[in-house]
Amino acid sequence: MTMDNREAIIKTIDKIAQLSKQPGNEWLHRELQTRWGCANPICGNNDMISNIERYLAIDYIIDEMAIQIDYSFVKDEVLRLKLEADWREMLRYRCGVRKHEPDFLEFCRYANLQAEGIVNYYCYTKYLTEEELRNKCNGYYEMAIDAKDPKFYCKVKGDIVTYSNKLNLIRVETNLAYGVTYSLFQEIYQARNVQSHRSLLSGDKDDKSEKLKIWVSKTPYEEVEKVLNTLVNTVKNAVFR
Repeated sequence: MTMDNREAIIKTIDKIAQLSKQPGNEWLHRELQTRWGCANPICGNNDMISNIERYLAIDYIIDEMAIQIDYSFVKDEVLRLKLEADWREMLRYRCGVRKHEPDFLEFCRYANLQAEGIVNYYCYTKYLTEEELRNKCNGYYEMAIDAKDPKFYCKVKGDIVTYSNKLNLIRVETNLAYGVTYSLFQEIYQARNVQSHRSLLSGDKDDKSEKLKIWVSKTPYEEVEKVLNTLVNTVKNAVFR
């Protein structure tokens, strides 16, 4: 950490201390007590300052570092910035910035947001209307039935083309692997559901839930990052080939 960065972090700590003194900000005082175990969060406790400094430093590094997934090909600026912001947030949960310890389920939630965003980008760049997209999905489904090919049995039900339908569409039209890669996206999606809907992993006993529990328990951060990168590169190559 450079001296300039350190001075900026200390100034931020001073601002937090000042805010904690203001009437109505007693919650901030209590939050600092809870997180850093100091009876007086502005007492000059070296351990508390070191902890705050460490997490602010990590946050600063994440904000400044180059995005490790290439979203530069996304022409929609709003979407591109959102994808990049979600990547940084994903990394914060891996590094423990938000909760002061790594959180794999939140990590998966932000990975899934990126996956859904890039899947939608592919589909609505190639197919301009929902009807066109739905007809294409169902067309592949009928072809799969006729050929007795299990790779595309995800028929669109009703008028809504789901994320699973769209992911299947990309898999059929590109070289995205059907086996491990596609299954892994399903695991990420289920982990996202657990976190977003506050589901309890311990409450379910079916085989699918047990499989998810085992996968989550391994906290395969690198595996998730790798498959997300694979999806993005697949879409990039398909859109611009």
